[in-house]
Amino acid sequence: MKTLVTGSDGFIGKNISADEWIGRNVDFVNFESVYGAISSLSGIERIVHCAGKHGSSIEMTKDHTSYIRTNFLCDENLLRTAAKLSIPTVAMISSITCLPSNNKDVFDEGDLFIGNVNDMVLGYAVSKRMTISLCRAYYKDFGINAVPIVLGNCYGRHGKFHKDSTIIHKLIYDIDVAMTRSEDIYLSGDGNDVRTFLFAEDLGEILSDILSRSREGNPVIVSSPQQVSIKEV
Repeated sequence: MKTLVTGSDGFIGKNISADEWIGRNVDFVNFESVYGAISSLSGIERIVHCAGKHGSSIEMTKDHTSYIRTNFLCDENLLRTAAKLSIPTVAMISSITCLPSNNKDVFDEGDLFIGNVNDMVLGYAVSKRMTISLCRAYYKDFGINAVPIVLGNCYGRHGKFHKDSTIIHKLIYDIDVAMTRSEDIYLSGDGNDVRTFLFAEDLGEILSDILSRSREGNPVIVSSPQQVSIKEV
């Protein structure tokens, strides 16, 4: 089964094997650009859509309208292209950021719309929640097996290692800087907050298994069941 990955120059895209990749040379907010790039490829039977606007935890606290507008257009243009080209199966990468902002320990797919998202990252979180609704709509209207993948905290090769990155990449960066400079490292908080993590290179096999079955446009949370405290990390 011939697979295309979009956003091939990003963290997730670089960790997924495929037969074809399209990335920075495609303007995903422009339908003609997306359609032209994908229609030029032959035999594509499924797409893993990783392209979109993302940022560090600091960057996502501003430009909320830009995140909503950009990610909606990226997702809608991709699904519209899949429908027009009769590509039957599409995995759409969403994020656990779209989950409600509350203190529940364990979430499942039924919790995705039961509360408001984190207001600090409103634009990005809303855009990732919209992905779920778009997939359901394209399944209902066009029969596409469009699966929103609500992705947990990913880490691994090709990650962005800097002071404002996600937790594991940030810790590796901070420790490396401290060792290079022979300095102490200072970490804020008590380390008791917990996260679940997913090694990015495992994602390709997981997606292949999910996409082998029809999900009828319904989301799948992909994350480790093991909770780990920041102190343990």
